Amino acid sequence: MEDNYPKAYKEVIEILKYVPQESVNKIPNEMLETFKIKMDNNYNFSIDINKKLEEQNLLDETKAILANIFRDYWATDYQRERIKAKENYDRQKIEEEKKLKYNSDIFAKRRSENAGIKEKQSEVINTLPIKTKKERFYYKIINFFKKLFKRERNNDMEEKDDKKKYEILKKLNERLKKFGDNDKTKKEKENDDDEER
Repeated sequence: MEDNYPKAYKEVIEILKYVPQESVNKIPNEMLETFKIKMDNNYNFSIDINKKLEEQNLLDETKAILANIFRDYWATDYQRERIKAKENYDRQKIEEEKKLKYNSDIFAKRRSENAGIKEKQSEVINTLPIKTKKERFYYKIINFFKKLFKRERNNDMEEKDDKKKYEILKKLNERLKKFGDNDKTKKEKENDDDEER
């Protein structure tokens, strides 16, 4: 695949020589310098001043660059909006064509298979008896309050359980201290007995 952009830059620079300087000044200098640096100097291109721009033998890349320059720097706001709308429309059209071209062939079988399966499922579902149980309004209210009281009771029970656990731990700690004290006194007695002997 040939890179035509260096040739297109050369064509753009040649075309801009015939554009009023006031319009050329609207194009950023960095862009113009990029065109001049990257253009193909060996490419021989000249404008036929007897032909309109549309009649010139231009590369597609050149036309695209000039279209972007016009849209971004020379067009009025109204023209710019119209161009953008047309570009969006063209993009959507291309995307739709791609979807039709690629998706229709690949997924056509799956769609038909899925449609058959869904029809069978809907037939089975439609033949099943449906039994619904409606809960009466006052039962809903009663159940709501039951759940509410159950939560409160659980919270109260957790607080009571925490207090009980604290008391149990406190008692165990006291017993361990007493047990430890008893062990110390037994050891002291044994030491005293040993010393007497």
